[in-house]
Amino acid sequence: MIALLLSLLGCAPVEITCEDLYGEVRGVGALLLTEEHAGWGHPDCFACHSVERMHRLNCSQMEGLDLASVREVVERDGIASCAACHGDNGVEP
Repeated sequence: MIALLLSLLGCAPVEITCEDLYGEVRGVGALLLTEEHAGWGHPDCFACHSVERMHRLNCSQMEGLDLASVREVVERDGIASCAACHGDNGVEP
């Protein structure tokens, strides 16, 4: 009933896909950031990536990825958690 009401009001939830978020996902290697990443060399991942929106979809093509656990690690460790999966983003340690 609520979904119908929201739909009629033009506020229906929109299903977002990995392609919507990241363009073409090219396998597990797509997790690693390269020089083509718009934020390459910038240390503050959260300046562009909203913690509230990230890791909601398994765009890695890794079966069985526990996204709830990933979100917990990010919440606990903050930006320090990014490099473990995504590489150093061209930032010197």
